[in-house]
Amino acid sequence: MSGDIVLWYDDLEENNCVIENAVYLNRSILKKLTHNNIKFSVRQTSEELDNSKTNVYVIELHNVHAGVDIFSKIPQHTKNLFKAGLSVMLYYPREGHSLEEWFVNIHNNLQKNNLLDANILFVFGDYDIEVNYALFLNKYKLDSFVTPIAIDYFAGDYFENVSAYNTFDNVDADKKYDFLFYNGKLRPHRLYAVAELARLRILKRNLVSLTATTHTSGLSSLDDCLRVLKQVGLKTKYITNFARSFKPIILDMPSDKFSQDSIHNTELWHYTDTFFSIISETTIDNRFITEKIYKPMLNLHPFIIIGAPRILELLKEKGYYTFEEMFDESYDTELDPVVRINKVISNVNNFSKKTYKEKHKIYKSIIPKLLHNRNHYYSTATTSSVNEFSKIFKTLEEST
Repeated sequence: MSGDIVLWYDDLEENNCVIENAVYLNRSILKKLTHNNIKFSVRQTSEELDNSKTNVYVIELHNVHAGVDIFSKIPQHTKNLFKAGLSVMLYYPREGHSLEEWFVNIHNNLQKNNLLDANILFVFGDYDIEVNYALFLNKYKLDSFVTPIAIDYFAGDYFENVSAYNTFDNVDADKKYDFLFYNGKLRPHRLYAVAELARLRILKRNLVSLTATTHTSGLSSLDDCLRVLKQVGLKTKYITNFARSFKPIILDMPSDKFSQDSIHNTELWHYTDTFFSIISETTIDNRFITEKIYKPMLNLHPFIIIGAPRILELLKEKGYYTFEEMFDESYDTELDPVVRINKVISNVNNFSKKTYKEKHKIYKSIIPKLLHNRNHYYSTATTSSVNEFSKIFKTLEEST
């Protein structure tokens, strides 16, 4: 990676294009680069541009609200630098949801500010962002206006911040529960899955959380979830009653203790006392891997995923094992999200009906896979962030 990376800011004390709830106030990318010993310098846009270096103007996105024009915050002297060769990075690596509405807003605001000719990169967590962006352009009959870059942000970030994990090779211990099922922020697929496990009478016999309160329901309230579930035909009388009588299910921490740092905490007994994890990813539409998947890997835990289709396929491409000995993994290729979630729940229910002896025999057979996953994650995570930034800056250099 070139040591001549220069990040440009309009104000050396603040982020670029700051609008509340649209752009983050703190410049997290500086902390991330510093932590990974990646050489860079910071310049102010009032200075002269040196095109012998890799120059980028960073906007750390938080949200792209309709009607909110972040590009209107860019001073004219900075826009002149764009014409002179300064690139723009829209930095949003911690999410992987659908971007269709965002892309519409970004295009319209770039056009409004005469910036469609600027060299703009969009850094995102969706592994298929290039394909999804091409589909968007085709749907709206638009010429390309950003260069999309997919990065695996959480592979490195989780490892850099985790304080404890299972370091023992002997994981063949007695299990008190079938599964561990963490759910923080309330989302429709999480509410549905927890309610279904309750309906099947296997919820209370396992380690489960769903800690939705005012603090964590910023994206979805219980009513929001029920409205979405109704749209896809999953709003039943049972789930409606479940939601009406819902109280936060606390396992490791209450929701008001959640923070970006606390997601790295580990209760080791949650993993040693259970056979497997049910992982409810942030999105069930796009292939986006968060710490929710890397956490069980580092703690020697098999898993089944409520997520996007072909996410197991992606993990295999990255060198990890999945667990067809334990589950029918045909759910991974199911494109209908309703059918896919129900297949996951059916898998969990089928496992719960086995005898302890049967469960233990299956678990014992996959221990070599668990050790491989932990060791493979450990060996790749140590350089993951550096590699992902190398990808970003290489693309930046090639695009300029």
